Amino acid sequence: RAYMRITHGFPPTHRCKMNDIDKSSEDVDVGIAGGYTNTYKAYCSYLGKPVSKQMIHYITQLDNAKRTDLDLNELPFLSVKTELSARLALVPVIKALTHNTYFREVIGANIAMNKDAMMQWANVMRHNRTLGKVVLSGLSQNSEWLQIFGEALGHNEANKLQILDLSSNPLKAHGVRHLCFPGLIAIPPTLRTLN
Repeated sequence: RAYMRITHGFPPTHRCKMNDIDKSSEDVDVGIAGGYTNTYKAYCSYLGKPVSKQMIHYITQLDNAKRTDLDLNELPFLSVKTELSARLALVPVIKALTHNTYFREVIGANIAMNKDAMMQWANVMRHNRTLGKVVLSGLSQNSEWLQIFGEALGHNEANKLQILDLSSNPLKAHGVRHLCFPGLIAIPPTLRTLN
């Protein structure tokens, strides 16, 4: 049951094969926000990062209000004024979105991030099948991550992306090329807004 709580939303190809796990998965309470908090805690443990009580409280509030938009700008420990070490704890926050099926929107504008956090956004877009709106404006000082982000978009034929905002990020020719090919051409025709 604990395994099902932290892997809720993962496709069968990304889960361990266990006897009778699929039969018992229907009655497992996956927890807050479709298992987001359990997955977040598991990634914190795996990465050796402390679990943020502020993050758990915020996600619990979203779940209680039935909000499916995760706005990272609402988290005080991610403000530009906080110490870099606190903001580096963002990697497990992002990793927990990879297979999450609860959230439909993610907003992470103008948050200083390290390279690992930036690469995790690409991993989320490679696997997530439910995000319809992604706002990642003003995040990076370089365009390397946009190349990987675009390649990741190209690998996810099941994404539901409708709104993508990457404004105020530096773009170079190779980053734009990878963002468009295979990235944007692989997105279903549901994409309505690109900024």
